[in-house]
Amino acid sequence: MKRIIVPKLNQRTIKFEMEKTIRKHLNGLDSYNQSDYQKQLEICQLGKLLVTYLPDFSIEEVREKPDFIISDGKKRVAIEHQCILSQ
Repeated sequence: MKRIIVPKLNQRTIKFEMEKTIRKHLNGLDSYNQSDYQKQLEICQLGKLLVTYLPDFSIEEVREKPDFIISDGKKRVAIEHQCILSQ
């Protein structure tokens, strides 16, 4: 049996929720610094995943090894971001 994951929000709502979810974690990062730029990409990608498919979870910590701790208030999950495609 195949399990299909369906987005919880429409496109218009996703943009608003993304801003709410990631803005505080992007503050202070410099787009011209390579490591900060990479962290910005990771935050944006994780934010889109959370907002779209796991809206009960939020980013609790941004760090290294693991890259993120997310939580729904009951469970804490460690996330290690891995690039699987490179242009």
